[in-house]
Amino acid sequence: MKFSLKHFAAWGVLGVSAIAYVGAAVLGGGSGYSTDQFLKPRTMNQGSEVALRIDANNVDVSRGVLSFTATPQLSGEFGQSTGNGSFLQQPIMYSFDVFEGPTKVNPGSGNLVGGQNLGIRISGEPANYPFDSYAGKFYATGGINGYNQGVQPFYMWDISTPLPGFSVKSQYLSFFTEKIDNDEIKSDISQGTGLIEWQIKRSFSTIFAAFLFGGLMLVGAIASLLMSVSVLRGKRPPSINSLTWLAAFLFALFQVRGQLPGDPPSGVRFDMFIFFPVILLLICLIMINVSLWNKREDWDMENHVIAVHGRRSDAGIDS
Repeated sequence: MKFSLKHFAAWGVLGVSAIAYVGAAVLGGGSGYSTDQFLKPRTMNQGSEVALRIDANNVDVSRGVLSFTATPQLSGEFGQSTGNGSFLQQPIMYSFDVFEGPTKVNPGSGNLVGGQNLGIRISGEPANYPFDSYAGKFYATGGINGYNQGVQPFYMWDISTPLPGFSVKSQYLSFFTEKIDNDEIKSDISQGTGLIEWQIKRSFSTIFAAFLFGGLMLVGAIASLLMSVSVLRGKRPPSINSLTWLAAFLFALFQVRGQLPGDPPSGVRFDMFIFFPVILLLICLIMINVSLWNKREDWDMENHVIAVHGRRSDAGIDS
C-alpha cells in the first residue's frame, strides 16, 4: 500500500483527536466546581446566626481577578434573610479584604442589605495556557458592631456553580496560619473570622480543545511540508493549487488561533511552541513554492510550449 498525503491527513487527524482526548482527560480531570465540608451550603439554624453566602461568577485571567457575589444571611435575633440579602435587627457589620467592591458593609439595624459584588486578586501564570492555574484568597469577618459586644460565630457558604472553561475548588483555611486545620478553622468560625482559598485551573473541555486545535495545526503543517518536499524533489510539479493551499492554510491559522477557548493572550507557550513555528514554516514553504513556480518552463499552455531538459521548445518542432 502506497503512503499518500490523504492517508497521512486522515490518520493524523484521528491520532491527534485520540491523543488530545487522552491528554485532556488526564490533565483536566475533575472539571467543575467543588467545595470542602465547611463551605457546603445548608439551611440556617432556628437559632441566631451570622453568615455570608458566596457565589463565584467570573474568572478574568487577563486582569487577574475572580469576581463573586457575597450575600449577608441572618437569622434569629440578628435579622431575617430575604430573597436578595437580609433585614438587620442588630447592627451587624461585615468586613472584606478585596480588590474590587466595598471593604466594609454596616448599614445599621432596621435596614436591608443586599448582595455585594466583590473581586479578589488571583495569582498565576497565563503563559502556561492551557495548563495555567491560579489561586486567590478571601478574608472576611462578621459580627455585631461595637467594642462591648460579644463575639458571634461567623459562617461562610459557597453556592457557586461551575464556571465555563474552568475547574474550581474552594476550601476553608485557618485565618492566621493559612493552612487546612479543622480545629483552627472551627476556632476561627467561633471568633467571627473566615478565610476562603480558591484554586482554579482550565477545564477538561478547554484543554481538549487546545490539544485538538494545536494538533490540527501541526498535521496541516506536516502535510504542507511533505507536499513541498515532493515538489522540491521533482516528484510533483509546482502549481497554483499548492500555492493556494498554503496561502489559505496560513490565513486560516489566525482564525483557528482566535477560536481557542478562554481567549489566551498572545505570546503564551502554545504560541511559542506551536502557532508561531507553524506560521514561520508556512511562510518559508510559500517562498519555496513561489520560487519553483517562477522557474517552470511549461507555463504558456496557449502556445503549447513544453519543457525539455529545463528549456522551452515549441511542440512539434525538432531542435
